[in-house]
Amino acid sequence: MIYIVILILIGAIGTVLACKSITANFDAKSSALAEKDQNLHKEQDELRKRRKELKRELEELKKSMKQNTKKEELASVSQQTSLKDWLLDTGMLESSQYRKAQEYAEEKNMNMLSALLTLNMVSVDTYEKAKKKKLG
Repeated sequence: MIYIVILILIGAIGTVLACKSITANFDAKSSALAEKDQNLHKEQDELRKRRKELKRELEELKKSMKQNTKKEELASVSQQTSLKDWLLDTGMLESSQYRKAQEYAEEKNMNMLSALLTLNMVSVDTYEKAKKKKLG
């Protein structure tokens, strides 16, 4: 009878120790998860602030680009040049490329600016700028 009581007592003590170790492991994991959650919230707040800063910088860049575009348009209106001069001055084409495009335009009976775009010598943006400047 004493042996049974001792075995039950040892079993109960073992069960309590096992439960405490399991609880301690859960507590450690819970605190680690809570810390990770706090870190994620901090990082999210930092990223939110960074996004706002970048958005503000982008808006400032857009405003300055619009102002520069307006200045360029005013400058281009004051100094009307030919398409060839404009392309060569901006460094978009070399004179040999311009001659090849001119030959192609004459051969296909096309507008010079359209020929440059067809031959992929200028980008669509450049094409639109030239159209706005009425060079083509």
